[in-house]
Amino acid sequence: MSRYLAAAIAAAVLLTSNADAELVSLASTMDGFGYFTENAFTDSIARINFGDGSATDRDGMNQFSDGGGDPLLPESTYDPLVGGGGVSTVNIFPNETNFNVGQVGFDETGLLPSFTGTVAVNSLDLGAFYTTGDATSDINGVDFPNIFPFGGGLTLGTFDANDTLTFTNGLLTSIDVEVDATINAVGAPGPYVGTLTFSGSNIALDINATQGPSTIDFQLSGIVGAVNNFQISAVPEPGSFGLAATAFGLIALRRRNRKS
Repeated sequence: MSRYLAAAIAAAVLLTSNADAELVSLASTMDGFGYFTENAFTDSIARINFGDGSATDRDGMNQFSDGGGDPLLPESTYDPLVGGGGVSTVNIFPNETNFNVGQVGFDETGLLPSFTGTVAVNSLDLGAFYTTGDATSDINGVDFPNIFPFGGGLTLGTFDANDTLTFTNGLLTSIDVEVDATINAVGAPGPYVGTLTFSGSNIALDINATQGPSTIDFQLSGIVGAVNNFQISAVPEPGSFGLAATAFGLIALRRRNRKS
C-alpha cells in the first residue's frame, strides 16, 4: 500500500471516529437574584442583578455592613457604584445572567437520532464557570479571590460514573451531574464545601458552610439552554464521507491498475 493511500485511509478513519464524540453546551440563563455573602472576614455581599447590568458593573462589596448584609434586600438600599467608608466594590458576575458554564461530553457511538435512554458523561469542562485569573469567567476569576483579605478562590470537582445525560427520541431531556464546589480563603479555619448540581434542566451552586466565626452563603440557580433543545445527530460530517469515499476510490483505482 502506498504511503498516500495509507494517509488517506488513516485520515478517513480519524474523522469518522471523531464524529462519535459529542459535546453539549452548558450555557445557562441564571436567576438575577443569585448571590454571595460572607459575614466575618470580609462582610461582603454580591448579587447578579446589583449594579447597572453591564459587563463591567460593580455588583459586589466588601465591608458592606456588620454581618455581610442581606442578599435579598431591595436594590434601592444598595449602591455598588459608591465606595467610601472602607467599602470596596468588585465585579463578581461579569456575564450577568448569561452564564457560559462550560461543556459536558458523551460518546455518541451507535446512538440513533431516535435514541431513548441514558448515557454516561465522559467529559466535563467547567472552566467558563470559574477559572482563577480569568476576569471573563461567569464568576470573575480576578475579583472573586480579591474579596478575601489574603486571597481565595473556588475549586470545582469533576464527573464520576453516576453522572448521566437522558434522551427521549434523540432529544436531550435531562442533565444529571453533581460535583464538589469548594471555596478556600487564605487565613480561614478551613474550606467551605458545597455542590454544583445539574438536574433536569436546572443548574444550581449551593455553598452554605461555616468555618469558625465565618459563614459563606453562595447561591446561584438557572436553566441550561441545551435541555429540550439539543438533538442527537449521529451522522458523520460531509467531510468525513468525502474523505472516506476518496480513500475507497484510491483502493479501487489501485486494484484496477494491478489488473491492467
